[in-house]
Amino acid sequence: MPRKSEKTKILDFIVDNCEDQIADVNDADDAAVDDILDCSMEEVIIILQCRRGIEKFIPKSITWRLDVLSELDDTRLKQMLRVDRFQFTHLVGLIKTDEVFNRLHSCKQFSIELQVAVVLYRLGAYGENASIRKIASIFGIGDGSTIGVITERVFKAFQRLERKIIFWPDYAERNLIVSQTFNELPYCIGYVDGTEIALAEAPVHNHTTYFSKNRRYSIKAQVVCDHKCRIRHIVVGHVGSAHDAKVYKTCALFLEESKFFSGFQWLAGDSAYPISKTLITPYRSNSKQLDIEKRNEFNRRHSKYRVRIIKLFWVVKREIW
Repeated sequence: MPRKSEKTKILDFIVDNCEDQIADVNDADDAAVDDILDCSMEEVIIILQCRRGIEKFIPKSITWRLDVLSELDDTRLKQMLRVDRFQFTHLVGLIKTDEVFNRLHSCKQFSIELQVAVVLYRLGAYGENASIRKIASIFGIGDGSTIGVITERVFKAFQRLERKIIFWPDYAERNLIVSQTFNELPYCIGYVDGTEIALAEAPVHNHTTYFSKNRRYSIKAQVVCDHKCRIRHIVVGHVGSAHDAKVYKTCALFLEESKFFSGFQWLAGDSAYPISKTLITPYRSNSKQLDIEKRNEFNRRHSKYRVRIIKLFWVVKREIW
């Protein structure tokens, strides 16, 4: 009989332990069974992706994260994680009760604080600083699939908060926005623009489509903000080479406009967008509508208030990206 490898023994133990835990669960408790299976699957993935032998093990230290990270001042913490300590504590507080961190049969996890710190550092890193091995060494954690599992957990927790934080104004709020900004751009309820989120490295598949006009690999983000610079709608995921007009024409704001606009309501966008009943751009230089003074006056007012979305991007990129 062939001798079992250490990896096979560990996998057998995980499977046996999973079966024992399921056997102890009430037959009607499907949620508990799902938790056990999810936890066991995470452990299996980690073991299967571990390809290094003992002789190639790279020692790591938890000293930095325990003795240094917790003592950094706001300036240095922001350099590492893109947020100050108050913001970091707030982010942890938003997701600490999420089920992904508090499953009854969940496997032992790192602290929520450490998991959020790892993800924030990873999101703010670029190039060599974004490598899995470097992040693992900095935080003293495994460089197999551990970082991927941590990232997935944190993303799931924040994604469940999306509808509470980013939501489109309802009929009453849209009318309120119109009344508050009527002297600026009548019936305008928001400002739309696109930006890029740089990728740390070229994607494996169809990488050329992610190469943008700014000569970097990225994905597109289309954002709508209101007059208070609050994000009200966002679309993320188009390849970096996609044109703003294409992104808009495939989103719900264009395809299902009756759900988002009423009466004469519209969004202000730049000349890259297609003009429509619900999206108005500046007059082009070769336009023959109205006279030139009225066109220029409209364009000045349009630019004066549409700049709010530009300011929003500037703040977000300065703080996070």
